[in-house]
Amino acid sequence: MSLYITKKNFIAAVVTCITFVIVYVLTVGAQNVAAHDFFVYFTFGLNGVLWLVFLLNELNKHAFSLVLVHWLFCIFFFFFAGIIQTLNNDYPWVDPYSDATLVATNLILLLWSILFRFGVYKAATIQLTIGKKNIEKTLKKQFEERNFTGWTGYKSKVNILMIIAVFITVYRVVNIGFINLLARGTSSFSVSENSSISVFVEKTAMALVYFAFIYAVFKWEDEKKPLPIIVTGFCLLLSYFPTSTARNAIAGLYFGALLAMFPKMKKNKWFISLYLLIFMIAFPMLNAFRTVSILDVNLGQVVVNVLENFSSGWLAVDYDAYSMVALSLTFLKDHGITMGMQLVGVILFFVPRSIWPTKPIGTGTMIAEYYGWWFTNVSEPLPAEMLVNFGIVGMAVCAILIGFLLGKIDLYFWRNISDNPRMIHRFDALYYYMVGYFLFLYRGSLLSCFAYLVPLVLVWLVLTWNHREISESDR
Repeated sequence: MSLYITKKNFIAAVVTCITFVIVYVLTVGAQNVAAHDFFVYFTFGLNGVLWLVFLLNELNKHAFSLVLVHWLFCIFFFFFAGIIQTLNNDYPWVDPYSDATLVATNLILLLWSILFRFGVYKAATIQLTIGKKNIEKTLKKQFEERNFTGWTGYKSKVNILMIIAVFITVYRVVNIGFINLLARGTSSFSVSENSSISVFVEKTAMALVYFAFIYAVFKWEDEKKPLPIIVTGFCLLLSYFPTSTARNAIAGLYFGALLAMFPKMKKNKWFISLYLLIFMIAFPMLNAFRTVSILDVNLGQVVVNVLENFSSGWLAVDYDAYSMVALSLTFLKDHGITMGMQLVGVILFFVPRSIWPTKPIGTGTMIAEYYGWWFTNVSEPLPAEMLVNFGIVGMAVCAILIGFLLGKIDLYFWRNISDNPRMIHRFDALYYYMVGYFLFLYRGSLLSCFAYLVPLVLVWLVLTWNHREISESDR
């Protein structure tokens, strides 16, 4: 693996280090650092350096990617949050862990990271084939030889999607209320008593509004007609206002919108700075809107609270990912692996519980219930998810496979990026959403994150079905 340190990467590394120093000083500086074995802090440091190296290496290749988001997640949730919680001996949900558990957790994450990175590397070196046909080389040859001009299938769909988006928005305003749509605590609405059906319909509606706006942006770039982008933008903003929607969906919707509206971000390494700013400042502010009406929220006080609690926030339940990996190791000792049944539940999430009474629940929820917690809406990051399903050996295999899969997805997107960042491909709209959404998929639990993503993928498949990308020779 090669690493070229560019000026922008050096700045990114410095900003990351300064952020950690500030958090450390504010959180631990005036307190007594918890006494732990040398190997606890050594393994934290080893992982932190490794994740930073992997992050910078990926940043050298792409301005943004799913793999890049993975390393950002590891740095902030496993290193920053993990070591600050350890320095304070204060973990979400549980009593302090033993040094042996902390070292084991860090070694598990080290194994995951190395094998995940190996999978990403193999994605770049192994070509996919069907029979004797090399798919990737064939596509690349067609791309280079046919004077490729991009995908235009969105043009025929903008008007119908705009009408659908207006209908969805009007329906939500009528059934929920204008003011109620502006805060998460008052915007909940169920179309069915069956939770699976309700979630599927709601996420499908959200996907239609999202693609309506993204395709309108694409059309604006080509034809400069303002009506579709104004109408669909209003529908997106009102139907899924940032303070009224779950943060995982907001990240996908609005990061996706930003990447579509500003295609030059494909060439701009500073996207990562915007990503971190929103993640560290904006998202914590959204907690204030989870249970109350927007009229009851003092926005000025919300901002003050976020800034005042910036350091202690790393000890809060939003950063329970490291703690849940450690707890999953304890769960394995007490319960044993689930032989992949949790993953089967993820894949078959759409099967009603009335048909499958023993259908698995989310892995984080399962562990919380096993230990008798009153609150069970906890995370379960990917390494822990695979650990509970298959044990350490199975987790190692899954790390390679997941790294390979995400590496291939990134390559599929970036392979078609030309010198013209405004060139449009059919995969762009879906990939833009995934860049924001995958931070929460890495955090888990996988069951809910996967179930929420599938309707969006299905809508994208329908919208792009039988519409191939074209070249000048096809015109």
